[in-house]
Amino acid sequence: MEDVTIPTLYPIKQTLPQGDPVDIDRTLEAEFARLGLAAQVRGKRIALGFGSRGIASIDHIAGKLVALVQAAGGQPFIVPAMGSHGGGSPEGQIEVLDGLGISERTMGCPIHATMEVVNTGTTRVGMPAYLDKNVAEADGLIITNRTKVHTDFHGPHESGILKMLAIGLGKELGARTIHQQGTVGLRDYMPIVAQHLLQHCNFVAGFGVVEDGYHAVARLEGFGADTVVAGDQRLLQLSRELMPSLPVDDIDLLIIDEMGKNISGAGMDTNIIGRWMVEGEPEPESPRIKRI
Repeated sequence: MEDVTIPTLYPIKQTLPQGDPVDIDRTLEAEFARLGLAAQVRGKRIALGFGSRGIASIDHIAGKLVALVQAAGGQPFIVPAMGSHGGGSPEGQIEVLDGLGISERTMGCPIHATMEVVNTGTTRVGMPAYLDKNVAEADGLIITNRTKVHTDFHGPHESGILKMLAIGLGKELGARTIHQQGTVGLRDYMPIVAQHLLQHCNFVAGFGVVEDGYHAVARLEGFGADTVVAGDQRLLQLSRELMPSLPVDDIDLLIIDEMGKNISGAGMDTNIIGRWMVEGEPEPESPRIKRI
């Protein structure tokens, strides 16, 4: 160590993109009224789909949606919308939801988990579109997902409501069918499968969550079947604007404090660290990090 020159170190304080505070209860009440959802769920069995990601305030959002459906006279039940996550088993997916604060005890409604799917037909690109059996048998579907830039590809629709519909509710078989096509499956086929499912399931609404650089809810917006495609795309652009970044482009050593599937599919957000490592996709030009 005597021959090693330690460079001068400076503390850096970074200000990340930040949205305006969102009152979750009031926002969901307003969106529920704006979309006329009370009349659509009254007297019906409504599946509420939630995924495996650690979305900001997801337990609060889930609990409020359950309460709104119940108050309108509907019969809500929760379904895991997470493809093959949780070990690809109903028990594992229930455990993942529980880790996010979503359980039958905390939500006050049943959770119906299955890996069984229904083939709703073949899309215009020849790919079958699978749907969770419990959702297919429900009178209506409301899903909630975070909309953000994907860690493996870029396109008009990335991580968001459409992806949850096509892959999350496609369970293991639906997820595998799309993923085995690589980035083409995700970028090109996933939105087509999702739009097919919009026509072949009792879709009531989708709620998109956009987070700011501090992992706080910056936007919470609901969409009906006729607006969800455009809305999902619009929220993706907002997420790009609010996405955090590292303070410099050239880094010798980056130490990451926390990683995991609850944060990003790759464990770390590859858009932030500048490493995709995806076959057929070019690497980002920046940041340039020598060691992580």
